Amino acid sequence: MTKKISIKVPPTFSDQTRRFMKIVVKELNEREELSVLMEGVLMMLMNCYETFVNASETIRQEGSLTSLTKQDTLQAHPAVAMQLKSNQQVLALMKELGLTIKSRRVLDMSKEGGSQLDLFNAKNYDDEDWGFKAKAKLPSNDAVGGYL
Repeated sequence: MTKKISIKVPPTFSDQTRRFMKIVVKELNEREELSVLMEGVLMMLMNCYETFVNASETIRQEGSLTSLTKQDTLQAHPAVAMQLKSNQQVLALMKELGLTIKSRRVLDMSKEGGSQLDLFNAKNYDDEDWGFKAKAKLPSNDAVGGYL
């Protein structure tokens, strides 16, 4: 049996981040996939998740997805871009750690000795519609005139 690893969440972080990290660490410990070497990745995940929580809370409190510039033009609220980027980072880190449904399925296949075709299909096809899933990239805030 391997030693259980724990992560200290700073006291200034939200309760939501604290609960999230507790679940993540518990899951990885139960699968015996957590090692001291992963501490950096978990710290990145924790920071990205906290950024997402803070950006979401800011948007909720201010009640708007847009704001006015000094020139009185409408632009996306800065917290919207922060929320989107941190959400993408959290999801990427969770996939890397095998914490999404799809990534767990791929990891399970590789452990069970699934063929390369099985692994390819799990990564690229959606079970619900059997169609190819394009790896779409969202446009940057600059690419759409700053309205994201």
